[in-house]
Amino acid sequence: MGLSEHLGSDSFIKVDVAGLGIINVRGTGELNVHHGDRIKLAPAGKIHRFGADGLAL
Repeated sequence: MGLSEHLGSDSFIKVDVAGLGIINVRGTGELNVHHGDRIKLAPAGKIHRFGADGLAL
């Protein structure tokens, strides 16, 4: 886990995923995570994926 930013009702974190690189993750509420933490990710609803060109896949 790299950067964590709590913005109102959501938290946004940057996660370095093996084989994918850095991805942005949105979580609800204030997440108790710190730089360097290892976290598990699982889909909890919609997943929005984008290509290297920034366009939706």
